[in-house]
Amino acid sequence: MTRGGPLGSSEILATYLYKTAFCDFRVGTACAIGVIMFFIMVIFAFSYSRLYRIEE
Repeated sequence: MTRGGPLGSSEILATYLYKTAFCDFRVGTACAIGVIMFFIMVIFAFSYSRLYRIEE
């Protein structure tokens, strides 16, 4: 809605990755952003599963 807000302040990491890879053609930087996103998601998923683990 704000197209990244003033100077990209409200842009999320996924749209930044897309713009970096396909608009700016900086594939290496986009790959690094993707790897960082992957590790953030793995940490979040691991934390979520440990926090809400069902006791058996």
